[in-house]
Amino acid sequence: MSQKIELNADTKWSAIPKIMRELAEMPNLKVGILEGTGVHPYSYRTLISEIGYYLEFGTDIEVETAWGPAEQVRIPARPFIGKAMRENEKKIKKAIGKSLEKVLQGRSSGMRIFNALGLMLQSMVRKAIDDTTYPPLAEATLEKKGYEKWHPLIEYGILKGAISYAEDK
Repeated sequence: MSQKIELNADTKWSAIPKIMRELAEMPNLKVGILEGTGVHPYSYRTLISEIGYYLEFGTDIEVETAWGPAEQVRIPARPFIGKAMRENEKKIKKAIGKSLEKVLQGRSSGMRIFNALGLMLQSMVRKAIDDTTYPPLAEATLEKKGYEKWHPLIEYGILKGAISYAEDK
């Protein structure tokens, strides 16, 4: 889908070269669990980014048992970052097009766009965390936690709170 950018009487034609330079110098945007987020406070030295990776793509872990040797357990993939980007692709493209149009008309700046898009994408990923309920937690996990119903991506809200955006250097 191509985005049409309107140039009209509001367009500041003399400013276009400066605006184009500003857009060219605009940093790349990254959204997710970024470097430096730290260790999950309720885990044994596991980084929040590691937990996010395991949940996004799935993994096998070894779990200690009370009655014998550790056993291998599969944590299934529960994508939330990729899901947010796929489900909102049209909305993201439209927002980028409208933002560029505002810059060309002198009604916004590159950094204002960067921050607005960053907050929008951050919000989309956080909503995807809320909306991801499949696959459900295993019965053994529910029993361990002591609840009948438990959200597979939200236990303390730490993962969701760790979603942010920054300049991709």
